[in-house]
Amino acid sequence: MPEPSSSTSTTYQDTEKPPPYTQSNGINLNRPVPPLPPRLLPPETHLRPSVSTSELKAGSASFPDPPATVNQVHLFSKKEDIIGTFFVDPRTPSLSPMPKRKKHGKRGGDQPHASFQTRCANISLVLAATGSIKEAAKATINVASRSGCIEIRLMPTPSTRPRIGVDARSRSGDIIVWFPETFSGVIQLNTVKGELHLLPNLAKAVRTLKDTDKEAMLIMGNQAEGGLTDLCQLTSRTGKIIIGLSGQDKHPQKEGFWAKFSRMLRGAVSE
Repeated sequence: MPEPSSSTSTTYQDTEKPPPYTQSNGINLNRPVPPLPPRLLPPETHLRPSVSTSELKAGSASFPDPPATVNQVHLFSKKEDIIGTFFVDPRTPSLSPMPKRKKHGKRGGDQPHASFQTRCANISLVLAATGSIKEAAKATINVASRSGCIEIRLMPTPSTRPRIGVDARSRSGDIIVWFPETFSGVIQLNTVKGELHLLPNLAKAVRTLKDTDKEAMLIMGNQAEGGLTDLCQLTSRTGKIIIGLSGQDKHPQKEGFWAKFSRMLRGAVSE
């Protein structure tokens, strides 16, 4: 649910071609990350002040839930950026289930608790789950774009909150995700002709279960046996997938839209 703020801004027409495919052996930690294309600077957003990991471990009193909401958020845009901070409450019922496919293929599953989709525009989100894990186990969020870039920053949350499940997909756009130290679960990366990049500080915080040039599966945090865990699935066709540790890893690009936006987010939600 959009609590602190959400806004949109007009994007430019992307005329750049996807980067050529280069063969690699799994996630490359030594090769420099290629710079991302420059983007437009988004409008200023008012974000929730940050809290430290120690405050989260002390309890949720220092990080109170936003006010209760009465509806879900599902945003679609063709050519305008989607930018904002959203606290997703899985206790909020959906208006209707995901429609069934008429021909081949299985049903896509239940509707996510929040979704953000564009055709050629960028998506920049700060996300967190809200509510009680005793009332709802997990908040599911879908993010997708055909050719736009996607950047997601997951906010640190206490263990009393529902777990978060993020599914982000892009055909030719790049995907960047920043993980907090409180993330506890599985990170899955898949690309057809793109590149996978794991930034150094996050690499120290995860365990690798699978690592090829097109697919990787990582585990972060400590999962209790049979316990509910976080999940992040990132998929691209030709775009790069870059993941890092929030507040510690540096953005791979020094100038442009994504770098400026990341610096703004780090000032608001980093530890």
